[in-house]
Amino acid sequence: MPYAGGAPVPGSASPGNAGAGNGPGGVPSLPPIPTVFPELEKMSISELEVLWSSEEALAKFVNEHEHRRAVASILDGLSKEIEDLTKSNEAKLNEAHSSQSQEEAEKEKQLEEDLKRQIRKKQEEKDRLWEFNSPSAIHERLQVARAGSVETSEKFKEQFLRKELELAEFIRLYTMEQKRVHQITALIEDIAPHLN
Repeated sequence: MPYAGGAPVPGSASPGNAGAGNGPGGVPSLPPIPTVFPELEKMSISELEVLWSSEEALAKFVNEHEHRRAVASILDGLSKEIEDLTKSNEAKLNEAHSSQSQEEAEKEKQLEEDLKRQIRKKQEEKDRLWEFNSPSAIHERLQVARAGSVETSEKFKEQFLRKELELAEFIRLYTMEQKRVHQITALIEDIAPHLN
């Protein structure tokens, strides 16, 4: 767009579309710096003297210039985008952290449950072993074993009486079972004091 009193600036955009285009990486392009200022050309000599002699007046002129407002608008837009991105990233990080914490909590809970199951299993094994090897359990098994040996001895006796066993074989088998009966009986007597 040509400025009044001067030639158009090469590559310049109209002030109304300043910053509308994007530069490399999608970053908005700043409007080109003007080389002529038609506003100054319209001022009288006295007005220009006041402008140049007062920093406040010069700063006001620069800040209210269309180019300055266009640049400020672009910068404000970028600041807003940065703020929005920062908030978005913080939200995503918090969500990721929360998700990670939840995942770690689930893993820790699972590990705790596994350990509890292992402990219960070991305790059950211990209880079974203790029950199997308790004095009362051993006493009961010894009584069953003695009764079995007594019954076997009686069977050998019956077989001998029916002449199914020779005398020597009967004596050997019967004596072996009787010895076993006496041994088991001795163990039963030893363990009896430990019964509740």
